Amino acid sequence: MKRIIILILYFDQNIVYLHKKILFVMAKRTQHVISSSGGWGVKASGSSRLTRYFDTKPAAISFGRSLSSRQKTELFIHKEDGTIQDRRSYGSNSFPPRYKR
Repeated sequence: MKRIIILILYFDQNIVYLHKKILFVMAKRTQHVISSSGGWGVKASGSSRLTRYFDTKPAAISFGRSLSSRQKTELFIHKEDGTIQDRRSYGSNSFPPRYKR
């Protein structure tokens, strides 16, 4: 969790006002579909362990899609060599990424 402090300084005639706001922002966690020891797994960003292991990539993508949809996060689908194949956003982003089809 990140803490953001905003200081607002404004003047009214000869008086100076200082207003302080503290906001708490949750760090955004993303989900990743990755190749893992002969199968595929879904892993949260920053985590060292898999959330769940699957034998096939479509099953892992389906689970990752439903998990990201519930959490309103992004899903990164990786190729077997580790590079990113696709990226899907399920959050409330006002400027969602455009997917190449």
